[in-house]
Order: sequence, then structure tokens, then C-alpha cells
Amino acid sequence: MSIANRQHFKTTILIVLLVILISFGLMKFGSNDTVSELANQIDHKEVSETITGEADIPHHDLKTEPILRPSSEVQAFNDFVTENISQIGTGLKPTLLYEVFESLNTGAIDIESAANQLMEIMKDPVVHQLSMRDLFSFCEALEKRVMGTINESVESSVEGEDFLLALQKSGYCKNIGTETDPFFVILGLARKGDKVARLYLIDDLYFAIQRGLIKPNLFPLEYHDLRAEIIDYLVSLSYTGIVQASLNLQRLYSTSNFLVPEDKVMAYYYAVLVDKQSDGQMLYDQLNETQKTRADRMTKRLK
Repeated sequence: MSIANRQHFKTTILIVLLVILISFGLMKFGSNDTVSELANQIDHKEVSETITGEADIPHHDLKTEPILRPSSEVQAFNDFVTENISQIGTGLKPTLLYEVFESLNTGAIDIESAANQLMEIMKDPVVHQLSMRDLFSFCEALEKRVMGTINESVESSVEGEDFLLALQKSGYCKNIGTETDPFFVILGLARKGDKVARLYLIDDLYFAIQRGLIKPNLFPLEYHDLRAEIIDYLVSLSYTGIVQASLNLQRLYSTSNFLVPEDKVMAYYYAVLVDKQSDGQMLYDQLNETQKTRADRMTKRLK
């Protein structure tokens, strides 16, 4: 076979292989138009995320039925949240932080002892995560004190310098803005399944952005993934019957914010879910038919 014939044979083989590959691609994706459409979608998504950081938030699978009457375990957690935690994730009952605060102000302990007790907060974040959140505001006050920019309102709120001195001595505030920042600690707890951390992590994200730990403009894809993760935590908690999670989602969708755009339909959905998962619905279920008729008549005007 001549050189020209061999070259022609190789060219023919290449053409046949290309035809086979193209045919396989069309069979797999349906048509060239479909392939082009998919490519355009991918390109658009990547460009949109990279430039604006506004990647689409995945919609919840609303086909999954949320639990309206929670298990005894979930109800116990609902009761714990109601009795111990405010709606913004702050401990209502005396936490270690405020026990130290009060003991120091009354002279029951000195600055050295107070500093040692504050150090305990860092050693057990599972138990003291609410105190970790609260301490952040005092770290701001401490920074202003050191810089000489503290104002009278902040000074009166800490009732003198003893608490700030104890906080400074504890070394807690050195974690702010580092890899051991309370946000990363609480995020780690959430990823291990801690319900309290998952319930209030959405508040912590706001402060993490404020502190420059999370940079949506510089790293939009990282921010998008974290934002979706935190919302997914709330959705999962909500669907198991945790009322505060449903309430957090209702508020989240009620106004346009840095996490999600305003969605009145979703806000209404979670408002109804809060009502159905609350004690009021459980009390209604315990009524007999005569009592339900009376209750319906009394509450009709409220609906």
C-alpha cells in the first residue's frame, strides 16, 4: 500500500470514529440543541455565581410532609428552647457567663477567678455555646476600651472595668477573627448534628460576615455553599417538628436580606407551619368533637 493510500486509510478511520462518537453523544443527550442548552445553562450559572455571588438558592422539596405532631424527643427540645433560649439564640436562664458577671460585680470572686471561669467557656462549647455568642459583644467593648473609644453607654452596660479585665486576662477575645473564632467552633458543632448550633447558626453567619471571616464578594461560591448549608439545617429541623426552626424560616423569607430574597409565599407557608406545630394545634387535637365545634366557632373570626 502506498504512503498516500495509507494516509487516506487513516483519515477514513478517524472520520468513522468521529461519526460514532457524535452519534453516541446525540443518543445520550437527545439532540445538539439539548447539549447546547445544557452548556449554556452551565456557563450562565458559573458566570453568574463567579461575578455576582448570587447563585440560585435550591428550593425545598415541599413534597415531603413536615411533621405536625413532633415526637416526645423533639417536643422535649421544643420545651428546652422555649424555656431557656431567646429567639435570637441567647440564654435566658443564668449561663456561666452571667454567673461570672454577677459574682464579679458583687465581689464574690476576684478578677483572676473570673478569668479562669471564662476560660471554661472555651473548653466546652457544646454546653456553653450561647455564652460564646454573648461574649462576642463584650469583646467589642474590650477592643473599644483598649483603643480608648468606649462610650458611656457601653461602660455602664459592663458596670466598670473588672469584667473587661477578666475577659482580657482569659484570652477569649484572641480567638476572634482566627481559625478558632466562635463562628467556626459553632459551625463545627452544627456539622456534627448539634441542634442548638444548627438552629441559631444563621445569626452567627451575619456576624461572621461583619467580622470579615466570610467574604461573599471575594469568595462567592464558598459563601453560596455555606448559605445553602445553613438554610438546609433549618429546613431539616423544621420538618422534624422544631417550632423555632419554622419560625426562623418564616422570618427569613418575610423580608429581603443577605441570605434569601423576600418570598411571601414561603413566609406564609412557614407561618402556617409554626401554627400547626405549636402547642395550640396539639391542644386542639386533644379536644373532643363537641369541644372542637365550640373552639372552631370561637376562633372563626381569627382565621
